Amino acid sequence: MSIKQYATKTAGTLWRLDIKIGGKTITRRGFKTQLEAKKEERRLRNEADFGVNLTGPKMKLSDYLDFWMGIGNSRDWSENQASRVSQLMTPIRDNIGHIKLENIRHSDIVKLRSILREKWADRTVKHAEVQLKAALEDAVKNKLIATSPLAGFETVSMRNAELKEIEVFEPSEQIKLIEGARDYSAKTDARWFAIIFLALNSGLRKGELFALQWKHLNLKDELLHVRQSLEFPPGKPRGVLKRPKTKAGLRTVELSSNACAELARYKLATQELFLKFRKKLSPDDFVFFSDEFGPLPKDALRSRWETIQKTNMLPMRTFHTLRHTHASAMIAMGMDIKNLQERLGHTSPTVTLNTYGHLYKEQKRDVNKRALNAWEASLRDVRDTSHDNLLKIVDGSAKR
Repeated sequence: MSIKQYATKTAGTLWRLDIKIGGKTITRRGFKTQLEAKKEERRLRNEADFGVNLTGPKMKLSDYLDFWMGIGNSRDWSENQASRVSQLMTPIRDNIGHIKLENIRHSDIVKLRSILREKWADRTVKHAEVQLKAALEDAVKNKLIATSPLAGFETVSMRNAELKEIEVFEPSEQIKLIEGARDYSAKTDARWFAIIFLALNSGLRKGELFALQWKHLNLKDELLHVRQSLEFPPGKPRGVLKRPKTKAGLRTVELSSNACAELARYKLATQELFLKFRKKLSPDDFVFFSDEFGPLPKDALRSRWETIQKTNMLPMRTFHTLRHTHASAMIAMGMDIKNLQERLGHTSPTVTLNTYGHLYKEQKRDVNKRALNAWEASLRDVRDTSHDNLLKIVDGSAKR
C-alpha cells in the first residue's frame, strides 16, 4: 500500500492511494489530505474482508434502486405496495440517483428532504426515507457495500406531524390571485393567467400542466385527460415527456363550464398568436408552450409566479399550493375521499387522507352538526304539529 502526493493544474496538490487487494492493485485519487487517503484505505480493506467486489464497476444509486425494486429484495409486496414504493423512489432517483452507492452521505438525504417537502407531506417524506434506508440495508446483504451509508440516519420526526397543516390560498386570496394573474397576463401574454387559472380549477401537478396538449382537452364535454407529465432530469432545464408514474396518474378530470369558457378564449388567443408566425394550431401543440412552441422550460413560471404574488401582496407560496387549494375547496364543497383521490391522481385514498385528513375532520364536524340540527328541527316540527292538533281537539270540545 502506498499513499503519495501528486500535482494538478487546477486543484493544487492532492493525495493518491494505491492498495493491493486480492492480487489486484486498486487506485483512488483526489484526496485533499493524507488522513483522508488513510481512511479510504481502511474502508477498502473492510469492504474486501466483507466480500465486496472492489474491482467491479461502482453502481450508481439509480441503477441499484432499479435492481432493488426487481430482484434485489426479499419483500413480498402486493402490486399496489410495489407501485407505491416505486413512486416514492422516483424523486430519489431524479435528484440523487447519479451518486454512487459508496459515496452517499447523510447530507445528501437532508438536502433531498427539503426538495421532497415542497410537494409531499412529512409523513410521505418519512416513508420515502424509510424505504431508502431499507434499500441500502439490502445492498449490504447483497454485498454491494460493506455498511449502509445511512446507518444511524434519523428519518423525519412525526412528533409534530398533526400540528402541521398544508398551506392554501383562502377564498379572498384566490380572487386576488386570479385578478392579479389576469392583469399580469394582459401586460405580457395570456399563458400565465391560463396556467394559474387551470391549476387552481383542476388540481393538476405542475409537470402535468406543462405536458398538456390540446388533444387532451375536450372543452365541449368539459373534460381534461391526463396522459403524460413533463419531468426534468437533475441539472437540465429541458423536460422529458413521460407517462404518469402510476395507473392512478392516468385519469380524466371534469372541468367547470367557467373553466372551459376561459380555456376557449385562451385557445382563440393562441390561434391568433400562431397565425402571426404562420403556424396553425394542431392537437399535438402544447397548451402552455415555450417561445419556440415546444414545452415550457423548468423555470418558466418561477419569476412570473413570484411577481404576481408580490404585486398583489399575497403570502409567498409555491406553485404547488394551487393543487392543495383546489383539493381543500373540493373537500369544503363536500367531495368524498374516493372521488378526490381519483381527481388528484393519488395511488390510494390513504395518500389523500395523509395529506388532507385534517380537512376531512373539519368537514365531518360540520356534517355532524348539520345532521344534529336537522334532527332536532324535525323533532320540533313533530312537537309543534302535535301541539296544534291537540289545540284543535280542545277547541272543538269547548265549542260542543
